[in-house]
Amino acid sequence: MKHSHVVMAGLVVLSLAATLAAQAPLPAEAARLRALFFLRDFETGVLEGEKLVAGSPNASDLYAWYVLNLVRGGEEKRAVALAEEITKKKPQDPWDWFALAGALNYQSERPADAVSAGEKALKLLPNSPDIIWIRAQTLANDEKRRDVAIAFVDAQRGRLKNPAEILVTKGYALYRSASGPPRDEARTKLAFAAFEEARQIDPKNLNALYLAGAYLNGLRRSDEAYPLLKRALAIAPDSTSVHQAYWDAVTGSRDLGADRKRQEIEADVKPWMAQKKYTFPVLIDDGYVNKVGLHAFPTTWFVDVQGRKVYEKVGWSEKLLEEFSWRIEAIRTK
Repeated sequence: MKHSHVVMAGLVVLSLAATLAAQAPLPAEAARLRALFFLRDFETGVLEGEKLVAGSPNASDLYAWYVLNLVRGGEEKRAVALAEEITKKKPQDPWDWFALAGALNYQSERPADAVSAGEKALKLLPNSPDIIWIRAQTLANDEKRRDVAIAFVDAQRGRLKNPAEILVTKGYALYRSASGPPRDEARTKLAFAAFEEARQIDPKNLNALYLAGAYLNGLRRSDEAYPLLKRALAIAPDSTSVHQAYWDAVTGSRDLGADRKRQEIEADVKPWMAQKKYTFPVLIDDGYVNKVGLHAFPTTWFVDVQGRKVYEKVGWSEKLLEEFSWRIEAIRTK
């Protein structure tokens, strides 16, 4: 009987090893775009991706990661259109469905279609960690399926050598489903515990640091966010979103003094702008934006001769002067 137990255990280990071994590494070019995506450097991912897919138009995994960088880089309609086109041409290619699932997921207009595309990708390539991840992402991004996403991650994590990224997805699902009102504090704690577990498994997982830090900023717990986002910057110095979250943590800190805040932001902004080759003037906020309650850009203020704000326009307009000329005249007559 003891021998049979040993044999059975050996079969289980061999079975698991076989599952993991079936996950072939991505070619170097696709791996590069994948790395840029998870480093949240979508701009570079798009620029490099355009050149790479032009040279390898039939590499579906490469094309998929190009599409995901494209959608996160702000070109949502184009990303969805490209992904829909390739799934029609090659309906049996799992990476094409992966691309469509990702494009629809981040566009956020058709969550049910994103879930369906992720399901198709997983059926075609069930042992791919990336496709397991996109399946979890599409479920988590659908507010009706977040509990399903959490259960899916718990069921799949044991199959992966590094489950950190799907644990981040679990944290995302928990946090979003806790939003309320009122906020579910117990569920919020579970979300941050999931991010912490992901960091313990993979200390260099950017999203386990970045998302936790961004959410802590949103909860006005910037002093907790600060060390996480400082670490995130070291991992992803080229990510604009990581820099922005870090600046938010610095300005929102209660522990850092005004001089220290300015020093930290200036020390980060200047090399970041040089690396991005930005030459426009930058005004570094000293806390005024938060103090007056600005929450969107651009915001236009109409100020009277005494320096008092009389009207406010939030958002961009092609015809700002035409829309608000009467307000300007009203201020002049006062």
